[in-house]
Amino acid sequence: MSILFIIMILQIVALNNAQNIQCSYKPPNKDEVMYKVSNPNPNQHKRSLKANNIRIKIHYDSTVSNLPEEKSNIVKAVFPLAVDYWQKTLMVRNSVPVLRLSPTCRAKEIVTKNGVRCCLFGCLKRSRCGEVYIPKDHLQRCKQTLLFSNNHCIPSGPNQGKGLSNTDFVLYVSSGQTDRCRDGNTFAYAAHCQLEDSMDRPIAGYINLCPDLLGSGTPSHVISVFLPTIKHEFLHALGFSVSLYAFYRDQDGRPLSPRLANGDPVYDNKMNLYKWSDKIIRPVIRNDWQVASGNISRVFNMMITPNVLREARSHFNCSTLKGVELENQGNYGTAMTHWEKRILENEAMTGTHTQDTVFSRITLALMEDTGWYLVNYSMAEDLAWGKNLGCDFIEKSCFSWIQHRLLSQSDPSPYCVRIKSHPLITECSADRKSMAVCNLVIYDNPLSLEYQEMVILKYRRCICSYKSGAS
Repeated sequence: MSILFIIMILQIVALNNAQNIQCSYKPPNKDEVMYKVSNPNPNQHKRSLKANNIRIKIHYDSTVSNLPEEKSNIVKAVFPLAVDYWQKTLMVRNSVPVLRLSPTCRAKEIVTKNGVRCCLFGCLKRSRCGEVYIPKDHLQRCKQTLLFSNNHCIPSGPNQGKGLSNTDFVLYVSSGQTDRCRDGNTFAYAAHCQLEDSMDRPIAGYINLCPDLLGSGTPSHVISVFLPTIKHEFLHALGFSVSLYAFYRDQDGRPLSPRLANGDPVYDNKMNLYKWSDKIIRPVIRNDWQVASGNISRVFNMMITPNVLREARSHFNCSTLKGVELENQGNYGTAMTHWEKRILENEAMTGTHTQDTVFSRITLALMEDTGWYLVNYSMAEDLAWGKNLGCDFIEKSCFSWIQHRLLSQSDPSPYCVRIKSHPLITECSADRKSMAVCNLVIYDNPLSLEYQEMVILKYRRCICSYKSGAS
């Protein structure tokens, strides 16, 4: 039987023994987020917004301090590095002198006739962001309304806290062994918890680190493994989220998705998400998707925002590209909230971290397309996967690409066709900078049609570097 007609599926193996980390993002539901949090800036007008480097404040929960000293030190070494990267990369267009968050409502939130959001029956004594209780010093005073009060909004409870000066975004970091940590595959998870009122930009979020998977070893080794993950989770809280797409704006600050009279996007009760428009994500049908048994029709959800499209067309050298595929597998924690692994392999915002993760210009372009940030593209890292390989690589199946390359007696790189064996057979990587193994296995169980193709893993960097002159 020809190797091209063997049904295969990728299996992830890292030769350098680094842990393969799967993102466990879960979109917060609307009851877990405070919207339209007002922090007036008397010195700034919406039409004259000036971009400044984002100012990120980290607040460590007591669960971080309660970790073993080695793990706590690693956490506190990694986060400043991640903060430094994003502060140099992103600029915000609506800074405020002092940031204060909204307390959590005791019952549901009410929008008054004047557009002010108040809490029905007041606020809880303690407010949370994800797994963390927000310090009272970070909070505004509660705004309360009562039934039969004609939605009249009044202050109640303790006075507002002193707030967070020189801060555009606060991240609450915890390390609790939660239910989501107990699946054994989750290292960390993150999300936003509060959005400001003028542009809908996230101003607060959280990351929980699963303590059992924080790892051991030399601090430099652990940091090198987990820093890309922390930077990845940061972006879920800052904007790369299926629950934030509907709040994206154009470069003039206008919403990209329809808004109701109260200023909110339309909420889809089936998806439990605010609905985004086709100016952001659009389904694209490909009727000539080639698999082992022939051609099938497939639908892909494409991010089509202008900066993403510009950078992707340039990277792949495909001027007719309609968009960049979002991940199609998993629930909304994986699907729709990451780039498709097949086409952007080691890009850091794919759903599984493997080796040599990079934050490419495509990901930075998405952050610019939120309408909340300007981007310093000099901070982008080089993505070799798929670079300049043209429309056939980005718009057709793995099967089609490999078959065409083999029939023309060309290298099928970046894919490979050697079935993994024991002992492992190594070879040169595509860039000839390291040793590599083709990690291809036969899948014995039936697969649905769309996966009946040769899905072949990328080359994996070895722990030892490739020696110049070796064949």
